[in-house]
Amino acid sequence: MTSIPWLASHVQTLLTSTADRLARETGFVQRSRKLHGSVLAQTLVFGLLATSSATLRQFQQMAATVGVSVSPQALSQRCSEGAASFLRALLEEAVQTVVRGRAAALPLLERFPMVRVLDSTVIVLPPAVRTVWRGCGGSTPTAAAAALKVQCSFELCRGSFEAIELCDGASSDQRAGGQTAPLPPGGLRLADLGFFSIPVFRQVVADDAHFLTRALPLLTVRCGTEPRQRLPRFLAQRGAVVDEQVIVGGTETLACRLIAVRVPDRIAEQRRAKEQHEAQRAGRAPREAVLRLSWWTVLLTSLPPDQLTVAEALVLARLRWQVELLFKRWKSDGLAVDRWRSADPWRALCTVYASLLAAVVAQWLTAVLCWEVPDKSLHGALVGIRAWAQTLLYALHRSQRRLIETLRSMRAALPATIHLHKRRSRPASFQLLRNPALQPLN
Repeated sequence: MTSIPWLASHVQTLLTSTADRLARETGFVQRSRKLHGSVLAQTLVFGLLATSSATLRQFQQMAATVGVSVSPQALSQRCSEGAASFLRALLEEAVQTVVRGRAAALPLLERFPMVRVLDSTVIVLPPAVRTVWRGCGGSTPTAAAAALKVQCSFELCRGSFEAIELCDGASSDQRAGGQTAPLPPGGLRLADLGFFSIPVFRQVVADDAHFLTRALPLLTVRCGTEPRQRLPRFLAQRGAVVDEQVIVGGTETLACRLIAVRVPDRIAEQRRAKEQHEAQRAGRAPREAVLRLSWWTVLLTSLPPDQLTVAEALVLARLRWQVELLFKRWKSDGLAVDRWRSADPWRALCTVYASLLAAVVAQWLTAVLCWEVPDKSLHGALVGIRAWAQTLLYALHRSQRRLIETLRSMRAALPATIHLHKRRSRPASFQLLRNPALQPLN
């Protein structure tokens, strides 16, 4: 677990001496000036942590917190191509550090030394920066011409970013560094279908770790002496709950456990409607295999039945959405990393990098200050941290001792304000991690 004094020292070093060093190395700062690298980084990061849609006037007020008087126009002019290179270097430096909190007392998670979730999100950028981040294309020549994909490896037990990678919007999830990163013995890997890879699963098992994943719609399955068949046809011959040892794949094969549970008709219809909507938007026909599997939740895992029941597998599979919720807090529900207030492309890119830095710092604070709270609201934690942004910046500027005192005050205040209520009809994740039986199989 990361201690408060260590975190205070690390954040202060990152946003002072490290920031100034990187500003010189990237060429952003070539001579002495009052708006040097560390001041710009602190102003943007804490300004956006406090207010996701911060104006230049609000950034000016944040700079004044550290004793720097600067005009809004000067701030705007400093957010140049050079500043973007500097902030990118600072972000890449920041994500090299892993900050871990104290694990919450949640029985289902306590079985594993690590539960790693892999996912990615795309931030569409102004077309002018496509030379920096190549986009994934769209319906017009400029649509999504520039895009940044953020690959995230997140550890659920202790709330840590194990890895964050920045890459072009068109990059494949299969090439992410986290895809092949080893797990400790007994660890668990959760990932979306973009990371589905039979050779990777085989290596996970060889390392004495485990995987739990959804199944590809066109996956082939063989059980015992039965002939190999496509997954929809295989399930059509089974009952409402399937739990069998199978061999999946064609050229690349894998022996694993298949869990499939039939869902209510209303859920199936929602899934079918989603596939039809996505097909219409992409200008293609709906995928028949996806439509046929809409009535099923299908999982593959290396964990045997005596280590993981069907109900427990369904609960763990839900946890993959925790990273989706993390991205939601980054975007529409919190830090607005995909929005900016300027038409200038380089200032927009500076805002994106600074917002991502603010998101990393916010998660560090969440992990160290309140991750051990089992029934925490992560949205509530972010709201609480944002209220302390200017106080944190003032403390960072004063001294490391003052920053430690401020973090300890936050640790005393935050946990009391972020508790979730128990729900009867739709139990929250922390309730299911304590008692998976609260969620019916069908």
